[in-house]
Amino acid sequence: MVIGGSFYATMLAVFAFGIALFKTQEIVIPPTLMAFVTLALLALAIFGGSYGMMSASWDPDKEGSALGAEEFGDNMKILGEGFRRATLQTEYEKAPRPCRQRAVRGRSRGVRLRGMEEER
Repeated sequence: MVIGGSFYATMLAVFAFGIALFKTQEIVIPPTLMAFVTLALLALAIFGGSYGMMSASWDPDKEGSALGAEEFGDNMKILGEGFRRATLQTEYEKAPRPCRQRAVRGRSRGVRLRGMEEER
């Protein structure tokens, strides 16, 4: 969150600096330039906050690294798997009963979908 917060603080500082220049020195900064710079810094702040969340180690037993590149990859795989399971859940519920039994037996790594129980 430090990365995102620093860009957000810089955005506010640039905006305040532009206002201060206009009030004290009567220097007019073009509004489009001011808007572009503050929006670019806002985008970097949002990206930094998102990367900060995704690069954190979600495993309490594993210590993360400084930049968190490996953790980012691991967490993206976890999110992708969650989205894949969520979309497969609706397909599973629509499938006829014999297909469900094949789907349950054919799952990899024994991961259970929420709400799915093996039928025996």
